[in-house]
Amino acid sequence: MEIIEETIKKYKTKDGIVFEDRQEAIMHERGIPYGKYYQKINNSKEFTVTENHLKLLPRVQIGWHFEPKHYNLGHFYQDVVRPYGNRGWIEDIAEIIGVSPDMQNPKDEDDKWFSESIEFYLACHHIDMMVVMEILCQNLSIVAGTYKRDSPYGGKWELVKN
Repeated sequence: MEIIEETIKKYKTKDGIVFEDRQEAIMHERGIPYGKYYQKINNSKEFTVTENHLKLLPRVQIGWHFEPKHYNLGHFYQDVVRPYGNRGWIEDIAEIIGVSPDMQNPKDEDDKWFSESIEFYLACHHIDMMVVMEILCQNLSIVAGTYKRDSPYGGKWELVKN
């Protein structure tokens, strides 16, 4: 019998999580800033609804999920693939709020994309919509302005300044 030594590469991300799959590590690491932003928004007691948030609301793609085999009456949800229309969600958000790609291939003027900072800005608008939808559902109306709630863990959002 022969012993064969085999080395398995592992990838450690910035936050210390170890992956055996390189692509999973890359995707996880790309998501770290979004997770931190989500936690900040999710646990906040104050939130400012902007005109950009209001522009996104009419384009939110809402569906109804019904699962008869589980005797489920269903629930509404936002389309996870195309939450604001027919294209990728970053491109849709950019179009809706009027942001253009800031990067371009010098050899092909039609090859344009968003820098990481602009993509983060656009993605944060999407994460913000979690709170915007909560405010809308709780108040049955919404305007641009600052809203507050008593607890970072829940409670009704009230408009305090517009």
